[in-house]
Order: sequence, then structure tokens, then C-alpha cells
Amino acid sequence: MVLYPLISTALPPVTTLPTTGWCPDQGQWIDHGSACFYYDTNAYLDWGEASFECYKIGGYLASFTSDNETSFILELLNEEVASRNLWIGLIKRRKEHYQWEDGTVVNYTNWSPAKPSATGDEERCAEFLPTSGLWNDVTCDGSRGYICKTSKIFPTVATSSTTTRTNTSSSTPPRHEEHVVRVAARAQGLTTGYTVGIALLSIIIVGLLGFFGYIVYNRPGKTEVSAFYNSEDGDKVEFSRTSDITDRPAA
Repeated sequence: MVLYPLISTALPPVTTLPTTGWCPDQGQWIDHGSACFYYDTNAYLDWGEASFECYKIGGYLASFTSDNETSFILELLNEEVASRNLWIGLIKRRKEHYQWEDGTVVNYTNWSPAKPSATGDEERCAEFLPTSGLWNDVTCDGSRGYICKTSKIFPTVATSSTTTRTNTSSSTPPRHEEHVVRVAARAQGLTTGYTVGIALLSIIIVGLLGFFGYIVYNRPGKTEVSAFYNSEDGDKVEFSRTSDITDRPAA
């Protein structure tokens, strides 16, 4: 009987995570709905510099999707002693077409009256007015504070699979071992076939060598010519012919 190791069915301890999500840094970002906000009213940056500051803390210049978000920011700014206009993520990247920097679809707007201006492409960026929450289009090189926004972090649902205990009394090996057995049997069959083939080839070669040796040895009319030096006949070289047994007359 083959014994296989036991696989534990015990599951790791479950860590309870909040289901409402959380902001990347609770001490920096401010939780609101499914998003997190951050603002700096003391900064003096142009639009590009403000965008980079939001990027460094994991967000973008803020996009707005409802009056609820606008009212939330207004409440925060009302607590400031002296608030200034703030950059938001709305920018005109193409002529007559504004887009949110974070890719949010522009389904909500809160422009001031007669805004955005129709004076060309100079005023391509948008600012947030802290007294009303309305937006104004301006050139992108002014010095202002800024508002950042990022999405909340939500826990991912981990899927777990139940581990099956292997039966130690089973006579059927696992599939992996069955595969190993089949491969070993196939290899053994190939080895046996190679051995038989080599033996047959050796027999054929020996037979051919014997056959050609027999023909050469029994070939008729073999003649040997000998040369010797005869000093008695005037320093001549004489030749004599010696025939093998096939040239000799029968007695």
C-alpha cells in the first residue's frame, strides 16, 4: 500500500476589512462618499505645478460630479480664515472642449454666469471660487491654491478553495503518478526496440562481410609473379609465374 502525505484542510485566519473603503492617508485626505479630497489654500502654484502636487500624493486636481461634492468643499473652505481661488482639474485640451484631468466624463458643470469665456484659447484652465463654489475659466499660469481628489480604496474579495484530503488507503495513485508510470513504460518500450534493431543490424553486417570474403577467397585464376636477380646470366632480372591450385593440372 502506497501512503501519500496528508494535505491540511485548515484555512488561514480571516482578516476583517472595512466594507466602506478608506482614503490612502487618513491624516491627509478627507473622506467624502466614494472619494477623498485634499486642498491647500496657502499654495501659490500655476495649474501644472498644482497638478504635480496632487500626483505626488496619489491623486489628480479635483473633478466634480454633483452639487453634493461642491457643497462639501464649500463647507470645508468656510472654516478657513482667508480662502483664495483654487485650481480644479478642468482643462481645455482641445478647442471649445473641456475635460477632467482624471478622465471623469463631464456630465456636471457649475460655471459662473457667462462662463466659460468665448475669447479664444488663452483661458484654458478652471478655478473654484471659495465663496460660491462656482467655476471660472482663466489662464493656466496664475498663482493659486488647489484641490485634489482620488478614489477610495476598497477591499478586494479573495476567493478561497476547499482543500481535499487525500485518501491514504486508496490503491489508485494520483494523476501525476499515473502520468509518470505511462512515460516510464513508453521509454522502456523505446529502449527495447532500439536494442533489437541494433542486434539485427549487426547480424546483417557480419553476414555481408562473410559473403564478400568467401567470394574473394574462391576467385579463380589467381596468379603470382616473382622477380629475382640472376648474376650468372649477365646481371639479368628474371620473372617467374606461379599459379595457385586452380591452375594446376589434376594428377
